[in-house]
Amino acid sequence: MNGLIRQYLPKGVSFEGLTEEYVQQIQQQLNNRPRKSLGYLTPKEYAFAKFGIVIT
Repeated sequence: MNGLIRQYLPKGVSFEGLTEEYVQQIQQQLNNRPRKSLGYLTPKEYAFAKFGIVIT
């Protein structure tokens, strides 16, 4: 997961200037990205299929 986050926030970037909206945008993009380890489901799809949890 850290490697995926680092695509948006490279090492050495200060977190001080990050807005809540930007962090939520990154979160949304990562939750909608298919993962091989989840059988090519997105984390959002997997959470709903496995646990009945809806991620917004």
